[in-house]
Amino acid sequence: MIAAGLGSRERDYCAPVLMAWRKCKAERTIFYPLFCLHFRHAYLECQTKDQILRMKEYERELRLMQKERAVATAE
Repeated sequence: MIAAGLGSRERDYCAPVLMAWRKCKAERTIFYPLFCLHFRHAYLECQTKDQILRMKEYERELRLMQKERAVATAE
């Protein structure tokens, strides 16, 4: 990922899709919006799914902590 030039904020679950998109943009410099649209769509979709997954994990952890607090106060 370092060789691909990805910054620290870009090294996440969607990094392979981002690298494919950047490679397509580099190969087709003039008309890349036309040829690389599916890579862009895949990257944005991956980012959306990753964000939703992170929100679900956060909410799950929050519910577990609330449940543990309720059990601790009940005892």
